[in-house]
Amino acid sequence: VEIHFGTVGRSMLTLIQIMTLDSWSGIARPMTMKYSWVIIYFVLFIGLCSIVLLNLVTAIIVETSMDGANKDREAQQKWRDKEMAKKCEMMVQLIEK
Repeated sequence: VEIHFGTVGRSMLTLIQIMTLDSWSGIARPMTMKYSWVIIYFVLFIGLCSIVLLNLVTAIIVETSMDGANKDREAQQKWRDKEMAKKCEMMVQLIEK
């Protein structure tokens, strides 16, 4: 326990290691042998971190997609406006002839 959670820095590093599932069983197994209730903590921590990370990644993907769609919509509107201006100009020229 002291090896992984002895200081705040070690605790943070250990939690990051558990969050990324990097040999987390090597940390959890010895602790559950001594304190059986700790498995609940590890399962909840891994579950919550997974949900948070998945939501964060999903949010980034959705935000990027929405920005791209808005830029496309603006570009299409500018193109339509230019086309409409060209057609109006052509109509004015036809009427003037």
